[in-house]
Amino acid sequence: MIGPCTHSGRTQDGRGTRRTATRRDILAAAEELVLENGLAGLRTKDLVRRAGVSERTVFNHFDSIEDTALTRIEEYLTPLFSGLDVPADTPVAELPTAVRDRVLIRLATPAGLECLTGFVHLAAALAPDSGEILTRHVVLTLTSMGSLASSEVEAEHPQLSLEQQMRLRLYLTNLALGLGLGLARPALHHLPRETLTPLEVKDRIPPAEELVPHIEWAFQQVDAGLPQL
Repeated sequence: MIGPCTHSGRTQDGRGTRRTATRRDILAAAEELVLENGLAGLRTKDLVRRAGVSERTVFNHFDSIEDTALTRIEEYLTPLFSGLDVPADTPVAELPTAVRDRVLIRLATPAGLECLTGFVHLAAALAPDSGEILTRHVVLTLTSMGSLASSEVEAEHPQLSLEQQMRLRLYLTNLALGLGLGLARPALHHLPRETLTPLEVKDRIPPAEELVPHIEWAFQQVDAGLPQL
């Protein structure tokens, strides 16, 4: 089951704990501001007004104003590689392809496509003003995703040797990074090099369904190094 991307709007009264609801409202407000005006539009005074919280509350939840947008980026990506539920009876030799296939199935679901859509739109709005920071955060998040998927598989397959665990972890880390490169591929090919406004960028982003083949292409490149377990 995919989590945060299926609840991308503001939290309604009575849903979840107060702290969770407040955090969700801050993230939703931050995303709205960035999508409207890029990172330059994410100012503390506007965020507290849009989220309906105090400045102190924002910084009780997040280390910096930019961290609100980066956290939202992370929440769009992480569910794509977590809770994949690879069957415990999957033969060890088939684990790498089983995880890959589970990710591809996840991407094709409505919730998976919603995650992809949310990520690419928010990343595109952030990129002009914070490309280097965004790239670093995405790479770290993707690396963590690969590690998380590995830990989940290892928990279901305690018979894996240390060598097998290392090979699987390397493959899944590369697979997660491949997802990021697959998403970047159409932008590198089709977006112009001149600076665009957030709204102009949004108009040029292809639907999520058209992004999945690029991810499949990236996974095929990763499969050139498919490990033998």
